[in-house]
Formats: sequence, C-alpha cells, structure tokens
Amino acid sequence: MHTLLDPRGNIPTFIGITDGKVHDVNILDQFLPEAGAFCVMDRGYADFERLYIFTLSAAFFAVLTKNNVLLQRRYSHSVDKTTGVRSGHTVILTAIDSAKAYPEQLRRISHLDVTTRKRFKFLTDNFTLPALTVALIYKSRWQFVSLACAGTPSTRHLVSTDDEAPCSGMDTQSRGSGVYSQVDRGMLR
Repeated sequence: MHTLLDPRGNIPTFIGITDGKVHDVNILDQFLPEAGAFCVMDRGYADFERLYIFTLSAAFFAVLTKNNVLLQRRYSHSVDKTTGVRSGHTVILTAIDSAKAYPEQLRRISHLDVTTRKRFKFLTDNFTLPALTVALIYKSRWQFVSLACAGTPSTRHLVSTDDEAPCSGMDTQSRGSGVYSQVDRGMLR
C-alpha cells in the first residue's frame, strides 16, 4: 500500500494498492507532485524520467544516488565539513538515456553521519536549501510522520511506502522552510 498523507489532518489524499510484483517506483506514475512539495526517496526511486516530473511540477526531491549513476561535475561548492557535509557539487547526467530523461543540472551532496559513520550521497533538484538541511531532511524523514501528526504547520504531504521507520533525532531548527514529502517503502499495512 502506498499512501499520500495530508498531515494537517493525517488524512490520506492518495492510496494506491499494488501487489508484490509491482516495483515501488511505479507509484510515482500515479500522482502529480504538488508545487513546493519536497519528496525524500531511497535509491529505488532513482528513475530520472519520473524525477524530472517533480522538477517540471515545481516540486523538489532528494534521492539517494545509485553507485552506477554516471555524472559529470560542473561546479564544486564550498562546504563546512564540521557539519558532516563532505561535498556539494552541481552535476549533469552523462549516460545518454539518463541525460535525455533529465536534461537539467542536479545537485549532488555527500554527507557523513557522524553517529553511524555512514556516508550518504544524495541527488536533488533543490539548489536553495543548504546541503546540511537536505541531509537532515533525509536523515529525519520518518520524524515528519510524527511531527505531522502533532500538527506541524510547515509539513504538508507525506508519501510513505517503507517497512521500517528508522527514527533519529531531528534538529527542528535545521529543517529549513517549505513543504516536505516522503516516499519510501510501506508505511500503512
């Protein structure tokens, strides 16, 4: 089950039911992202044709990048490595099919979680939020569910499809502003 929640009332605005043979990324074909929404996804959703719809809809995404994604760095941005952010780059896709599907520049962020010592690499179409904010949004993605239930006004839609909800502490001051969404594997069963 895939659910798009409006956390202001914790009411589903979209419910999609698929069997186990349907890949999770296909749910992105079932709804149009709302302008200003911010969707956080794992690497299983790194389909550039579908992600480009977010950009065309004036919505934002942050997706864990796959190791085999071919990118060319265009610009390097200075980062504060004491925050865990290791690098920030403006990149373009270089594989022919990927570049045709997503012809615009992307932002690649590398972040080291000092607690778990895991390195995460994200691709996003958002060039406005600080790199640390994007990393914290991803790290704390399940906290949006509990924050939304508490009525946090800055959260608007959550799309969830994940079996586990890894809760980690969230620095609410670092969240940034805007509308946040979530796509992962199976929240409501």
